[in-house]
Order: sequence, then structure tokens, then C-alpha cells
Amino acid sequence: MQIVNILIRFIVRTTFIHSLGIAYLGLGNVFNNILNVLSLAELGIGTSIIYDMYKPIAENNTYLISQLLYFYRKIYAFIGWLIISIGLIIIPFLPYFLTDIYMFENVYLIYLLHVIYSSSSYFFAHYRSLFTAYQLERINSKNTTVIMLLRTAGEIFVLIVTRDYIYYIFVQVVITIWGNYLIMKKAKKMFPQIMQKVEKLDNIKVKNILHNAFNMFSIKVGQTVLSSTDNILISAYISTVISGIYGNYNMITQLLLSTMFMLETAISASIGNLCIENKNNYSKKYYVFQRIRFGYSFLLGIMSTCLFILFNPFIELWLGQKYILNNMTVLIIVINFYLSGIRQPLEAFINADGLFRYFRIKPWIEVFINLTLSIIAVKLCGLIGIFIGTTISHILTTLWYDAYVVYKYSFSQKVRLYIALFFKNIFLTLISMGIVYFVKSHIIHVTFVSFMSLSFISLLVSFSIFTLVYFKTSEFQDIKLLLINRLFQHKEFKDERNIL
Repeated sequence: MQIVNILIRFIVRTTFIHSLGIAYLGLGNVFNNILNVLSLAELGIGTSIIYDMYKPIAENNTYLISQLLYFYRKIYAFIGWLIISIGLIIIPFLPYFLTDIYMFENVYLIYLLHVIYSSSSYFFAHYRSLFTAYQLERINSKNTTVIMLLRTAGEIFVLIVTRDYIYYIFVQVVITIWGNYLIMKKAKKMFPQIMQKVEKLDNIKVKNILHNAFNMFSIKVGQTVLSSTDNILISAYISTVISGIYGNYNMITQLLLSTMFMLETAISASIGNLCIENKNNYSKKYYVFQRIRFGYSFLLGIMSTCLFILFNPFIELWLGQKYILNNMTVLIIVINFYLSGIRQPLEAFINADGLFRYFRIKPWIEVFINLTLSIIAVKLCGLIGIFIGTTISHILTTLWYDAYVVYKYSFSQKVRLYIALFFKNIFLTLISMGIVYFVKSHIIHVTFVSFMSLSFISLLVSFSIFTLVYFKTSEFQDIKLLLINRLFQHKEFKDERNIL
């Protein structure tokens, strides 16, 4: 399914660029990122909803489920109206976010359609949460898939026929609202007993829900702001067109990160059981974490090498040379990709061991450092300064603090062990990048053949370097046995449970 999603994203983006141009792509990216920042109000609510519903569902307490659903409906409606209200307040300030605003027609109407598109799903979100809590996520997935295919067909059709951005975003709005309406109808049909009128939740339950939501909010806020503000700053301080060019790189890194997040999701249940069954068995949790961390480091080293070497050749073959960024900027983008990916094993244990309370302040400090450094650096260095600001803020906060909390409270270990391994793997990744970049520098023209050759060399060099360094380690041997077991389905492999 993820492969289909990736192909669809590329097809729509290619059609969009050829129909409307990179400027409108940048415009859409900026509006989406502005609204992503506004949607911070929702962060934590969704996870809290599902968590709070598990117990009454297990007890078949339909009255309490109805109370919770009614409360969540009000919360989500409030968030939806809040996004609309703040979105409208921002309208007079749009020229400060769009340096090239004179290039666009009907820019305010386009922005309003984006606001409607972004806010509409919140008025139906509690129904989707209900399916997830009842472990009926397949219904959400089926609805999402069908709507995605219909929306894609509609987007491509209007892009080719009308070449008008307003029709393009209008299709998104209409089909998305229709998909949410279908989810609502399905929920009311399947759970009529839960749609009854009930009394409000008592204040104690409300306080507990909001407390859990705020803890989750604090953890997610840094990730969301960091991923959304780069495009906004590029548009505000450099150019909306450049924001569109960077958007192509960002789309690829986000697709790769979302694919890796699926891996984190797949192992999260096993990690959760491990942490519950071995709450005070620090050595066993640490043993498992070391294998997961090693797997991520190995994979990210290879992926980062391939990204750095292949990013610009791929963009050039896909869209043309005018859509590529310089190599130093690409390097910083790839480093930020690495930093985002390597955090996922830590995040899995933060969630599994319930370490949320240690992250109430850190994300806000990270956001402040990031915005401050990025604004200063963009004035001094231009485009690359924005990405350097993100890199430095991550190193000063998330890189060491997340590891410190997990190592102290989950493993009872010193964080310097993690930091030393992190810099060792970064060094190996940079070495593999340097070797392949030397080969790449001798290629004059980018062709499909040269691109495939570079792909093979990037994979071979990065894989060989990490294998040579780590071949004799227990982590490498355990991961190798696990992969062999999965590949040949050796059910008698008894030690798999000790790895994942």
C-alpha cells in the first residue's frame, strides 16, 4: 500500500508541476505548513482518545463510551473552529509569508479553500477514532484508500483539463468531506448503541484526559513545528518558488520517514509487551534496544548515502536541472533526515515505557532554538541557513536529551554510550558519502544508466563499510539471523523474541 501511495504522490506532483508550475507548488506547500502549525491544538488528543476508550470497550461499558465520544466530538469541533478562526485572522498577514505573492491570482480564495480542507476532517475525527479503538482500523484504511484514489483521479483530471489551482484544491475539499461523511454514516450504522444521548463526563475524567493529551502534545509539538516551519521561512525570507523546489526534496524524505515509521509501528506492540513484562529488567530492555538501534543505524547509513548521491540526479531526470539545489544544501537536508530517523527507536521506548512526563518543556525549547537560529542563519547564509538552524537545534536538544531520558529511566545506563555510537555511525555514513561522491564527480552527464550505476555503487559502498565495521558484533549477527529466519520462515528459530 505504501508503494502505491508513493507512486500516486509522484504522479500527482509531476502532473501538478507540468500543469501549474513550481510557483503554485510552493504556494500550496506554504499554506499546508501554516495550517499544520495551526493544527498543533489536535496533537495528543487522538492518541489520548484511543487510549481512554480501551478499558470501557473491554468492559462493554457503552454508556461511558458514549460519554467519551460526546466529549471528543465537542473537543474536535472546537479544534476545527479554532483552526478556521485563526486561519481567518492570518489572512491580512499572508503577504509576510509569501515573498512572491504578486505572482498569484485569487491567492486569498486559494488560502480559504486550504483552511476549509485542513479543518473539515476535525468535525468527523471522533468517528475514525472509534473504529481505531475497536480495532477496526481496516475500515478507516479502506475508506482512506478509496478516497485517495478518487481524489487523485479528480486532481489529475482538473489539472489536465483546467490548469486551474482553485479547481484542484476544490476537488480535494469536496472528496475529503464526502469521505468523512461516509465514515460518519458507517459508525452510526455499526454502533447505534453508542450514539445515545448521555450526561457529560465528570470533571475528574476530563482533567485526566486533558492531562494525558497535554503530555502527548508536548512530545509531538517539536516534530510538527520543525517539519512545518522550514517551508514557511523559505517562502517568507527567500522565495515561494524556492519553497516549491525544496518541497520536492521534502516530499521524498517524508515518504522515506513515513515508511520507516511503519517499521516502528510494526514493532511497537512487541516493545510495549517487553516493557510491561520487564519493567525493572533494564538489561533485557537495553539488549533489545541495542539491536533495534543498530538496525536503524545500519539502514539509515545506507539510505542517507543513497539520498545524498542520488537526490539531484533523480530530481534532474524527473523534473529537470532547474529544480535542483546545490550539493551542500542537499547534504544538510540529508543530515536532518538522518537525525529524524535515528530518533524513532528512542521514541518507541518513550511510548512503551510511558516517559511522557519528562518531555513537557524540551520540545518548546527546541522550537525556540530552531526558529531563532534559522531566522538568524537565513539572513547570514541564505537557504542553507534555515536547514542548519534545524540541525543545530536538534543536536542541542533532541539528540542527547531523548537518549538521556530513555537510557536513565528505561535502561539505567549512561547516555554517553549512545552518543559515542551515534557519532561513530555518522562518521561511517560521511565516509561512504565521500567515497561515492568522488566517483560521482567524474560523471559529466546524468542519464538513466549513470543514475542506476550510482545507485548500485551507493548501495555497495555503504553496505560494505557498515558490514566490515560491524560484522563481528553481536548486534550484526543477531539481526542477520533474524532476517534469515524471516526470509526462510524457520519457525524453530527460538531466539527471535530476544531481538524484537
